[in-house]
Amino acid sequence: MFPARNRPYPPTDMTALQERRAQVFRDELLIQQQMHELITRRRTVRSEYNACSPACQLPNELLADVFLWISAYQQTCDRFKATEIIGLTHVCRHWRAVALSCKKLWSFIGETSEECIFVFLQRSGNVPVDYTWSRETEGVPAIIRLYPSRFRSLDVVTTPESIKELSWALQNSHWDQLESLILVVGVDSMDVYVHSDLAFAGSVPQKLRTLKLDGVLPSWSNTAIYRNLRVLDFLYQDSKSGLDLDFATVPEIVEILSVCSFLEEFNLYVPGIESLGNGEDVHVPPPERIVELKNLRVFTYATFLPWDIGYLLAHLDIPATAHVLLSPLKPSVRPVPPPFSKCLPCDLSRLRGTETAGSIRFQTRDPCIYAFQEDHALSENLEDPCLGIVFRDYRDYRLNTRHISQDQPAGVVWLIIICMPELQLTAAPV
Repeated sequence: MFPARNRPYPPTDMTALQERRAQVFRDELLIQQQMHELITRRRTVRSEYNACSPACQLPNELLADVFLWISAYQQTCDRFKATEIIGLTHVCRHWRAVALSCKKLWSFIGETSEECIFVFLQRSGNVPVDYTWSRETEGVPAIIRLYPSRFRSLDVVTTPESIKELSWALQNSHWDQLESLILVVGVDSMDVYVHSDLAFAGSVPQKLRTLKLDGVLPSWSNTAIYRNLRVLDFLYQDSKSGLDLDFATVPEIVEILSVCSFLEEFNLYVPGIESLGNGEDVHVPPPERIVELKNLRVFTYATFLPWDIGYLLAHLDIPATAHVLLSPLKPSVRPVPPPFSKCLPCDLSRLRGTETAGSIRFQTRDPCIYAFQEDHALSENLEDPCLGIVFRDYRDYRLNTRHISQDQPAGVVWLIIICMPELQLTAAPV
């Protein structure tokens, strides 16, 4: 038989049901209160127990150094979060007191919220702060622009819009403590450049020592920005090289270097730099002046245009101990540039680096080093126009030659091998 439809429910005492329901709520509230008391007791016992551990018997100064070491190590990890440092303050009361008294511990701010940044700024006291942001698709928190005098370094990889906002703050605020400035337009915006005068409200930070710009075009004429730098990088993506933008000319780069008396590292990767010329018969005139870079340790220049390298070498006095890399880039639509051996001027620098561009394998046999193109390894006389080698002997005399298996002057031990990157080269005894 089928049950009857619309059969009424049996009568229920609603008063008794409501009372049972209220009792359940009271029991639940009581259990929650007991759990809260238990968690509080556990936290207190854990804090007291941790305070009796051997680590808490260390002197406060040594324990603070341990915290700083942990913080420095965590900063090198890919998944580092700024909030991990806050966890130190929850271990025990002793650790909390030591961590909060160590202002330097709170001087590094990673990728976190504005609320957390404000906490770090408060706990770091008057200690200058280092800030890092590498979210290429997200803007930098606005709170950074509100405290310009607190930051010692800015290492920012972000969107073009956020770079523009930060550049505006750099142009209209005083960043008196700033020592390092790294601005990078994210790879998701490779075809976008951002202009930034870096005026610093008319007062360049006297402590500024490092300036690295990737996708950001500074003022080329305001040389006061570069005066006290130790590290200077101009890095621009290959895909941006065809854009008609305000790049520096090679003479402007020389002018910038002329004021960098303390420069130790200079890296220039500018495929789109305005060149001296774009033909095969580029004449490099004798230099009117020589810029001495007596403190330079590293010099890197990558470009499509090898004659620009010759121009820079003619105008720079580079220390003999400097690490030098001159790297030609493979052009995408331009004609293949001529060999470096045709473009290098008379050597007026004290260049003694041993560096390569392209793929090089070599073996040496004193006192000479010989090289040959891999496709013509058995040939005794190479005339390939894409291969250029520069030799220098003890008397600071340089030979520009493409006959690389011929007799070389005695005493040659330093060389620069410069070639198009699509070539595979081998240097070996003949």
